Amino acid sequence: MLMRRTAIVGALGLAMAMIVATPAQAEGEAGLDCGGGLVGSVLQAVKGVRSGQASLDDLLPAFDGAATRCPGNAYALHYATVAHLTKAQNLSAAQAGADAIMSEIDKAFGFSQAFWVLEDRDRKYTVAQGDVPVDMSLSYNEQSDLRESVISALLDMQLRAGKTHPYLSSDTAPESCGDVALQDVSAAASWFNQNRRYGHVVLPFAERIASACPNAEAATSTPRLVRRSLANLQLSRASDIVEEDPDTARDLVEKVKAYRDSVLEPGETSNTSWSNHSVIILEGVEAKLPQPIVVPTETTDPLVSGGLVPAEDWFSPAADEAQVMESMGRTFDAYVSARGSPGFYSVLGKMFGATVHAPDRKAACNLIYRAASAYQQGKWRSAETADEAFPASTIAWLENWEPAPATDSQ
Repeated sequence: MLMRRTAIVGALGLAMAMIVATPAQAEGEAGLDCGGGLVGSVLQAVKGVRSGQASLDDLLPAFDGAATRCPGNAYALHYATVAHLTKAQNLSAAQAGADAIMSEIDKAFGFSQAFWVLEDRDRKYTVAQGDVPVDMSLSYNEQSDLRESVISALLDMQLRAGKTHPYLSSDTAPESCGDVALQDVSAAASWFNQNRRYGHVVLPFAERIASACPNAEAATSTPRLVRRSLANLQLSRASDIVEEDPDTARDLVEKVKAYRDSVLEPGETSNTSWSNHSVIILEGVEAKLPQPIVVPTETTDPLVSGGLVPAEDWFSPAADEAQVMESMGRTFDAYVSARGSPGFYSVLGKMFGATVHAPDRKAACNLIYRAASAYQQGKWRSAETADEAFPASTIAWLENWEPAPATDSQ
């Protein structure tokens, strides 16, 4: 045990060994070097693990201690993040349980969050290299690549193990649009490029992070760069799903066009914030979008279907019920989009009136009820109508509607 401890201390270096040996010591107390001495020891420990001279498991407490005891040291936080992310990768390779892997990723994320709060994370530390002092700092690529790895690990765990981290599932926008917002939206876009089928997993996260970033005027500002990264992600997602989910693709296109219009000057078709490549991709997506059906929505207008099945065929025994319900739902949405809740009640009355010609009026009313109920619950809604609410009682009468009994005429 003594020989093993001696070998570990040799890999740690004096500063990190002191942290491990004196856990009660606080940053700033005499004898605790949270500057270049610690950086040199951290790098020495990293070299020991990478060369196989020291075990990551043996040195994890030291990496944790360095980051916890010296929370202002960028190297300590950076390599504590690396250590736990590497531990997670080792556990994954050993086919460990998802909870154990997620625990390590969560620790890596915590240290990464602390790192990106540092205002001086680019600070230079004077580190002894033999007898020569050398100024050292973490490069932008080192910082950025590690953050991307952390966010990618969180997304991978959500997709492949069903473990969703609160940072991904939160519906609260960040308090500010800082450098970490750019890192995270860029990381989300990079992950999407490797997992094109799962845009639905990553896009809500990227949109939430970017929501803290206003459309700044300066093309090189962090908010503008975040918005550009998000728009490219939205456009790529729209391109992928335009044929299978044209409604979602259309909504994404509208968001992308709003961004485009905010960054182009009069007379411009492209610039550094909206590339010629984006122009071409957007044109291709719009060319594939089905032309929207124009539905007249005034009270005196005839009933026109907003979907594939014409209104006059809704109650035909030969009609596909699912397509009919979708057509009804899109008709509801056209009216609500144009007139709000009065539009919903207006078209509901028109639909009921159309049942007069149905071969089975009771079944037709029940079909309208089911389509209206699904619409009330959010199906077939556009962005403009997503928040409209309609009491369930307003359609309940349709569910089991019966024609009035015939009466004998006198």
